[in-house]
Amino acid sequence: MDPNISQNKSTKMYWIMFILAVLLVVAFVYIKLSRQPEKTTNDTNQTTNTPMPTVKLSNTVMNLGVSAETEKQVGKELTVELTGDSDNINIVGFDTLVNYDVDGFDLVRVMSKLPDFKVFNFVKEGYVSLTSTKAIDQEETATPSSSIFTNTPLIELVFMPKKAGKYSFDIGQVIGKESSKYVNDKTEIIYPKVNGVSVEIN
Repeated sequence: MDPNISQNKSTKMYWIMFILAVLLVVAFVYIKLSRQPEKTTNDTNQTTNTPMPTVKLSNTVMNLGVSAETEKQVGKELTVELTGDSDNINIVGFDTLVNYDVDGFDLVRVMSKLPDFKVFNFVKEGYVSLTSTKAIDQEETATPSSSIFTNTPLIELVFMPKKAGKYSFDIGQVIGKESSKYVNDKTEIIYPKVNGVSVEIN
């Protein structure tokens, strides 16, 4: 047999084997990829969208003042009054953070000045957190007050002075995760302007 013919046959067989090997690799990769689980595109869409309260811009105000009848002396109760202006907005609840010097005062009691609102107080480190909510059952109150505030007395705080000196009571706009705010009848959050008061204890 001609040696050249034998060499050509060997070359052809080499290329045929090479092509078959390439096809086998391609087929294996295709099968491997086709067996992988499909990624679901709905995973991110399945997250529950929790509605966030709407923040409403307004000219609402919260003020602190000291009662004119209060004796500013050590051992005599000092009455601090929270008043508010809701800018003609109907209010169903509000939170107020009152900063005070815990070395100079003890908080004695907290009272709502609105007959149809209930107030809850939580004494924290250096401040008291006040939450006031409108009563669901209006029949519980003899004379329901208006929920539109115009320099309206909201809450009365009574402190006992422990030592003489100059002090201030301030409304904290934000302390940690808490904030001073109004909530209207549409569950919109309203952040008011805030004002504090200074007092000298003899």
